[in-house]
Amino acid sequence: MLGTPSLGPTSIPRAPEDEDSRNVIDRLAEFVAKNGMEFEERTRAKQYGDPRFAFLYGGEFADYYRFRVMQEIQKLNDGNPTAGLVPPPAIHVPQFDANAALAQIATFNQQIADSEANLRAQFDSIELQKEAQLATAIEKAEADKIASICEQVALDVDPLSKMLDQLSGHCSKDVISNSKKWIFEKCTTDRLREAILMYLLYRVKEPRATEQFKLHILYLINDWAHH
Repeated sequence: MLGTPSLGPTSIPRAPEDEDSRNVIDRLAEFVAKNGMEFEERTRAKQYGDPRFAFLYGGEFADYYRFRVMQEIQKLNDGNPTAGLVPPPAIHVPQFDANAALAQIATFNQQIADSEANLRAQFDSIELQKEAQLATAIEKAEADKIASICEQVALDVDPLSKMLDQLSGHCSKDVISNSKKWIFEKCTTDRLREAILMYLLYRVKEPRATEQFKLHILYLINDWAHH
C-alpha cells in the first residue's frame, strides 16, 4: 500500500464532465491506491496511445487523477474519505419524472386524436360538398336538356309547369283535368308528346318533388296515356 501523502485544504482540480472519462480516472486511482505505483506503470505501458488515459502522460485531468489517487490512499489509511479534503463536485444527474413523462405522452396522444378527428371532419365535409355539387350539376344538366328539347319543338311548358306546381299541396281534379286538357291541345305530334313526357318525368325526378307530387304526376301520365 502506498504511504499517506500530505493533503491540506485545497481546491479540487477540474474533473471530466463526461461520466465515462471520470469513471476511468476514479477506478484507476482506486486500483493504484490499493496496488501501488507499479500498477500505474503497467497501465501506462499497456494503454500508451489510448486517449482515454492521456492523464497518465501529463495530459488533461492529470491533476485530477493525482488528487483522486491521494484521496483513495487516505481513505484506505484512516477510513475517512473526507478528512482534510474538499469533496469533488458532484455531477448533477437530472431525475427522471415518470409522472411528468406519462402526462406529456397523454397530451401528445390527445393532440394526435384531435388532429385525426379534425381531418376526418374535413374529409366528410369535402365529400358532402362534392355530393351536393354533383347533384346540382346533374339537376342543371337535366333542366338544360329538357329546355333544349322543348325549344327544338317550339313548346312552351311554362303554363303546364304552373299548373303542376299546384299539385304539391293536394290533388285537385280540376288541376289534373286542366293539365290533361293542356297536354291534348298542345301535343299534336309524336315529337311534342315525347317532349311533354320527358318533361313530366323530369318533374318527377326533381329533388324537391314530394312523394305525393310524384303520385299525382304519374296519375296524370296514366290518365293521359289511356285517352
